[in-house]
Amino acid sequence: MSINFSQGSQGSQGSQGSQGAAGSASTGGPGASVGFLPLSGVLEPHADDWPSEAGKPPLSLVPLAYQPSDKTAFGHKPAETDEEPGYPTAWHPVFLAQAVMAEFSAVGWPAVAKSDFPEPDDSAARLADEIKQLLYLAGTVRQRRMGEIIAQAADVRPYWNSLIGASLTGTPAACTLIEVGLAVGQMVAMHFKYKFNRQRPFQIYPALLPPISTPPHSSYPNGHALQSFLIAGCLTEACPNIKVPVDALAHRIGANREVAGVHFGTDRKVSHEIAGPTMDALRKGKLFNQLVATARKELSGFGKVKLTTDKSVG
Repeated sequence: MSINFSQGSQGSQGSQGSQGAAGSASTGGPGASVGFLPLSGVLEPHADDWPSEAGKPPLSLVPLAYQPSDKTAFGHKPAETDEEPGYPTAWHPVFLAQAVMAEFSAVGWPAVAKSDFPEPDDSAARLADEIKQLLYLAGTVRQRRMGEIIAQAADVRPYWNSLIGASLTGTPAACTLIEVGLAVGQMVAMHFKYKFNRQRPFQIYPALLPPISTPPHSSYPNGHALQSFLIAGCLTEACPNIKVPVDALAHRIGANREVAGVHFGTDRKVSHEIAGPTMDALRKGKLFNQLVATARKELSGFGKVKLTTDKSVG
C-alpha cells in the first residue's frame, strides 16, 4: 500500500497547550506557513486570455477534464477492496487525526470510558506527601528545566519532531500519529478530569507559585502526560526500535508538569494507566492501522545501527 501526502503546516496551540487546529507553523509543527498571497482576482495563464465579453471566463479556463465517475476528493477515494483501502493522501495531519479520533470514538472509546481507573487519594496525609515532593522538585529541578517547562506548556510538538526528524515531506504519516496522540489524548483526558475533578496543587498549597499559567480545568489525569504516552504508543506501534527514547520523552514531558507545580505525581501515574487501554482501543480502527502501516515505512531507518557501551574504553 502506498500513501502520499501533500505539504502543509502544523497546527497552533489550543487549550491543552499541545493541541489546536491547522494554522501557523510557528509553534514548531513540521512544514511552513506562507500566509496569504496579495493576489487580486484569478491567476491567468496568459495576458491575451481576457474574455471579449464581460462576465465570461478566459477561454483557456473553460474546458474541464472532470469525470463524474471519479469521486476522489483531496486524495481520498472510497475503498474498492480491503487490500487497497480508501485513504486520504492530501489531508493535513491535524485534520486527518480528527478523522482517526472520530473512528476511535465509535469503535474503541466506549470500552475506555467504562474502564475502572483508581480515584485520586486526596487524604490529608497523602496530599502532604505529594506537596512535599513538588516543593522538592521546585527547589532542585525547576530552574534548570524552565526552558522546557515554558516551551512544552505552549506546544510539545517540537520535541517529538526533533526525536524522529519529523517533516511533512519526509514523515507525514508519523506527523499524523503525533497529532492522533494529541487529539485523542485531550479527549480522553478531559473526560476523566471532569469525572474525578481533582484540585490543582496550587489550590492546596499556593506557595508552589507555578511559573506558568495553570490550565482552567482539574488536575487528574495529567493531560500533557496522557497525550505524550499516546504519542509514544503510536510511534512505537509504527517503529518498535524507538520505544526506549519515546517512552523517556513522554515521561519527561509529564514530569515537567510536576516540576512546574501544576500537577501531582499521581496525575502522571494514572495517565500512564489510562494510555494502555486507550492504545488498545485505537488499534481497533481501520484508518489508524493504515496510518501506522505507512508510518512504519517512513521510520524504517531507525534501529538499523545499534549502539553499545564498550566498558573497556576509558
